[in-house]
Amino acid sequence: MQTTNFTPELVVDRLEWERVQLCIAGRLKNIAPASVRFMLLNLDTGESFTPKSVRVRDDRFLVRVNVTIAYPGRKYIPDGRWCLCAADSAQSPVRARPGSRLLRDDGYNDTYCCCEDPNEKLHRFRHVFAKSQSHYYSVLPQIDDAGSLYFDVYFRTPKSQNVFQRLGRAALACCKAIVYWINETGFKAVYYTARALTRHKGNRILFTSDSRAGLSGNLKNVYDRMCERGLDQGYQMKTMFKANVSQRRKFTDKFRMPWYLATSDIILIDDFNPTISLVKYRENVKVIQLWHACGAFKTVGYSRLGKPGGPSITDANHKQYTHAIASSRFVCRFYAEAFGMDEDMVYATGVPRTDVFFDEEYRQKTRSRMLKAFPQT
Repeated sequence: MQTTNFTPELVVDRLEWERVQLCIAGRLKNIAPASVRFMLLNLDTGESFTPKSVRVRDDRFLVRVNVTIAYPGRKYIPDGRWCLCAADSAQSPVRARPGSRLLRDDGYNDTYCCCEDPNEKLHRFRHVFAKSQSHYYSVLPQIDDAGSLYFDVYFRTPKSQNVFQRLGRAALACCKAIVYWINETGFKAVYYTARALTRHKGNRILFTSDSRAGLSGNLKNVYDRMCERGLDQGYQMKTMFKANVSQRRKFTDKFRMPWYLATSDIILIDDFNPTISLVKYRENVKVIQLWHACGAFKTVGYSRLGKPGGPSITDANHKQYTHAIASSRFVCRFYAEAFGMDEDMVYATGVPRTDVFFDEEYRQKTRSRMLKAFPQT
């Protein structure tokens, strides 16, 4: 008489990396798909958290983990051995185990074809993020003695072996840190003083950029549109610009910028703005990223983790945004990844500066001017 095995299982048969996102796919066995819940469990400390991007169809599942923001508080996943677990409402969590398809030899180069050790075969899925020699962050799938699949997350800051180099770098870093601390402390002093003295009325909007000399692009389109609708009568709209990130602010702007940030209810930006991440905002303040690009044409923000010019895993840049816009719903997940946000914080509104293409009168006038200037076309 044949017996049926009703033991619940979570089998992983596919691992893939999409920049900073780890995609874990597989199948559920004797776990109800309709009520299944997933978690990432630290095998060393026992702490756990729930991944936010989970898709289940029949007995198949796909869990997408953005290592830069998956941990609570939109933080990077810290050191430790993290195991994917799942269960339905009537079960205890079951740890994921690797399927035979995950450990197969075919389709991979000769380095792993002759391996007998499953852990060696899993090295092909290792991902190392290194901003420079001073930062090292890696994620390595492994199998423990119980046969469960886990992810060994390792973050370190290696030190130079040369004593004089270390002393020189430390002295230079100390000088830079002192200058930065003075500027940052003054900035925060003005900001928090203004925040304590000012009551938010919900009608103050700041248009700002550290990459534009004046009002232009998406910011200008939103500003002009608000004026056309007469919203400038009910809102106090302020602007603050400088041509590029490395340019120093005018002396008076060093005080105006933190004051505007502290007193604004809505802050609109359209590019990378490091000033935004220097302070903490009240819960009701909206920081909206009107990203200047008309689609996901290149990797930016946390999508560049481990690449030249990319951020460190510990950076707070971009994570101050409460909302962001995208050109369509198909690129929302890429924007969320780049800005360290959840996907439901990105809205497919379209790009403000392309609204003009839907203005029939503008299109006809532009076409007439073009034909007049270039009749041969």
